[in-house]
Amino acid sequence: MHTVSTLSPTGIPTDPVSAWRSPLVRITLVLTLFLIVTGLYIYFGPASAFAQYSVLAHTVLGLVFLVPYLWYQTRHLVQVWRHPLWYVSVTGYASAAVLVVTLISGVVLTWQALFGSRIGPSWDFVHTAFGLSASFLVPLHVLEAALFRARASRRVAAEAGAQEAVALRRAALRT
Repeated sequence: MHTVSTLSPTGIPTDPVSAWRSPLVRITLVLTLFLIVTGLYIYFGPASAFAQYSVLAHTVLGLVFLVPYLWYQTRHLVQVWRHPLWYVSVTGYASAAVLVVTLISGVVLTWQALFGSRIGPSWDFVHTAFGLSASFLVPLHVLEAALFRARASRRVAAEAGAQEAVALRRAALRT
């Protein structure tokens, strides 16, 4: 089924299907997944050459992630800010806050690694703790939002089907 995408005043697709298919959402989700997987591997995996390359890839793509994430998150926050507070928005706000702290600490660690004599253990702890929290909260929020949208779509389809059935019955009664 093809849906016509309408844009809000902020330029965000108003229908959920177009919003989830947006290239910005896809890029942000793919980079988020990559950073979560590599972050978990770096922390829990064995020390190896692959782990060192993972640190490098995690750092480079973490810096690349800054622009699309901040762009997406700003647009998304503008769109949902006035919605009622409920469990999906609470996990969204929490995951956004945790992810922002993780990004800030990641930038500081990158700066320290490039231009300092060593990375600070406090910043390393903050990045690790908030990164582990983000690896739980972000997928939880995305899963909750996707399940909510799927249930809402099924409900709308069921209501549309019921209305169509009533219309068909009325048409059959007229003949």
